[in-house]
Amino acid sequence: RIVAAEQDIDRDDLQDGDPEPGVGCGFEHGATLMMDASRIAWQELSFRAADGVRIGYRRAGPAGSPHAPLMLLHGAASNGTRWWHLASHSRLREERALLFPDLRGHGLSLWRGRVDMERWSDDLAQLLQATGHRRAIVGGHCLGANLAVHFAVRHPGLCAGLVLIEPMAPE
Repeated sequence: RIVAAEQDIDRDDLQDGDPEPGVGCGFEHGATLMMDASRIAWQELSFRAADGVRIGYRRAGPAGSPHAPLMLLHGAASNGTRWWHLASHSRLREERALLFPDLRGHGLSLWRGRVDMERWSDDLAQLLQATGHRRAIVGGHCLGANLAVHFAVRHPGLCAGLVLIEPMAPE
């Protein structure tokens, strides 16, 4: 399924960074395809993790790029749509695959059980396998940044680099 996203920025968004659902935002489930240069189109996809859980993610960028994909991880109480602006305004989408997973228990990845860094890291490793990528540059914001580091330690052969945005310092 391909979903196009657009954003209506207002004063509240400048303060909290969150668009209001339904206000110019095409991220709702069931959004329709709208294609023009001012919008980013991505595919909403999923795969089954080893334990059978459906893990959802979004993909943008060229298929078959020789470059390692950039996998961007959202923070707590968020999902992969958090990265819409970067995906729609960056030249990265022209040269490499961009992967925006919804961590287990968030967004398209429904899960009511216990989660931890190990499980999320293993889900990310399985995402790379499911998409045919040997390695990825892994970036994350807040919780996603901490997870990126944990992923790099747990699966060093799968991590081509890290981009950390506001990681949470350990106490």
